[in-house]
Amino acid sequence: MTGFKVIKIDHIAIASNDAQKINNFFAELLSDKDYKQEEVDSEQVRTSFFKIADVNIETLEPLTKESTIAGYLKNNGPGIHHIALLVDNIIAAIDYFKNNKIRVIYDPPKIGASNKLITFLHPKDTFGVLIEISQNQ
Repeated sequence: MTGFKVIKIDHIAIASNDAQKINNFFAELLSDKDYKQEEVDSEQVRTSFFKIADVNIETLEPLTKESTIAGYLKNNGPGIHHIALLVDNIIAAIDYFKNNKIRVIYDPPKIGASNKLITFLHPKDTFGVLIEISQNQ
């Protein structure tokens, strides 16, 4: 028993040094000119969200050269950065992953985009996929 429930895939995040180009692409493709944008100070990143049914596409652009996303882009180039799972109890999720030898990046969780509690699971422990765990507050 895990002690938490995965509610849904919350979003798929795409990293880019020029989010405006990718945002224009998705705005045109999805006919979504009113997509949500915000800056997340804790991650030094600008995010944009495009809703497709019950899942979002999130674009990420670094705000500083020191941001984690800037480092990711330098090493990997643009592309899919992570998949986010929305859970009902992030504290129980963190405990579960730690007890199962899956490294948790933020313990305790941080405040991320949309004022959600967030953490990430180390991709070396999740088959090469960076997974964000989030919870609505």
